[in-house]
Amino acid sequence: MGSRCAWCTAWQTVGASEAVEQALRELGHASARTRVGSLIAAVTSLVMGGLVRATGIGHGTVRGRKRELLELRAQLYAHACWTYGRQLRPLRAVLFTLRSNYPVARLGPGSEEAMMRMGFAHADMALGLTRLARRNTAHAWESANRSDDPMVSVNVAWIDSFLQHNYGLDQGETMRRVLDEHGAYLEVGLQSDMIFILLWDALQRGAVADAQRLADRRRILTAVIGHGGEMIARFESGTSTRGPLAALLAWQDRPDEAAALLANPNPNSPRAGKIGCG
Repeated sequence: MGSRCAWCTAWQTVGASEAVEQALRELGHASARTRVGSLIAAVTSLVMGGLVRATGIGHGTVRGRKRELLELRAQLYAHACWTYGRQLRPLRAVLFTLRSNYPVARLGPGSEEAMMRMGFAHADMALGLTRLARRNTAHAWESANRSDDPMVSVNVAWIDSFLQHNYGLDQGETMRRVLDEHGAYLEVGLQSDMIFILLWDALQRGAVADAQRLADRRRILTAVIGHGGEMIARFESGTSTRGPLAALLAWQDRPDEAAALLANPNPNSPRAGKIGCG
């Protein structure tokens, strides 16, 4: 599942959510078939997690195989929260975040706590609760700093940058900084998405030179991973990929090339590889 998410852009989330749901079924924690069942499962986990934290009984004490399974569940819930959020299904995303509360409480402070807090921050922003989102983000950073895994801080950073940009708290400055400082550690699909978000912003401002630099950066990323195969085809296809590049060509008075790109059924062709060269 990890490699599948790495190659696809983060907007192509249907396959990822299906993989998460299948994994949860195999673990014996399948999602309920009804909304009421999903709500009951989420509230139950929320209450049980709260009790674990309030009493300290079982908080961070789980070990061995059971800990590994709880870690996997928490990670799957975090993936589900993100994928459903990108599918514009905020209620389902929130329910998965709530479901993570009990396993995260049993695991104690660390990476899973950080990602759960970012899930809450995402939900808070969707509901317009900016101050609460900032508190959850601060808690996420505290958990990330306590974690032994530097990738946790990277993940908190990119999610924070997405939230700040998506909900108008900045104009992409945080995302650009995260891409510059942590890009090498991010999945290929996420790097590509961040580049295109910034590229669209640049085009909307009429900053064609900035857009060109971003297109060049994305072309270098494509060259590094190579061409050919189903995963690469998915990475380079779709309007989220070709749309911004076609817009850049149009800004550069190259309408025929823009139209050809949008109509091109084979995103791995040599022409597609040269888009944005200016």
